Amino acid sequence: MLRTTFTALSLVFLVIAGCGPAGPKTVPVTGTLLHNGAPVEGVSVTFLSGEGNRVATGITDAAGKFSLKTVVGTQMLEGAVPGEHKVGVAKTTSEGGLDETIAGESQQEMVNRMAGAPVDTSKIKQTFVIPKKYNSPEYSGLTATVTESGPNNIELTTSGK
Repeated sequence: MLRTTFTALSLVFLVIAGCGPAGPKTVPVTGTLLHNGAPVEGVSVTFLSGEGNRVATGITDAAGKFSLKTVVGTQMLEGAVPGEHKVGVAKTTSEGGLDETIAGESQQEMVNRMAGAPVDTSKIKQTFVIPKKYNSPEYSGLTATVTESGPNNIELTTSGK
């Protein structure tokens, strides 16, 4: 009896130890984004798997380079799932919001203004650094193939104002 229990527990521990992290199989994905031939820092890059059930994201650095991570529950897995992906890239700037300082205004006056005033969104001007048409993976027209064997160094190019 003791031997059977020990053997059963050993098998359970072996199975648990061999399972590895939960979640889909991902592979490393890096790349470069150029907009109008130049790198852009701070662009959000989103890969949507062909089945539409996995999203991998990354942010470009000053050289336009990015690496992707896939969110699964509370885990961040390196890379993306293999297969075909629709790709979206987005970066906007805004001005005229409540966080801007008015000339001569003290920090306390700014806090009071921000806390007490309703937000007037009509004064906020949003500018698309990367044209709006590229924002959604569903409609951007950008695609990428991620392979299990790699290397997955994806080159993305956008253009326009």
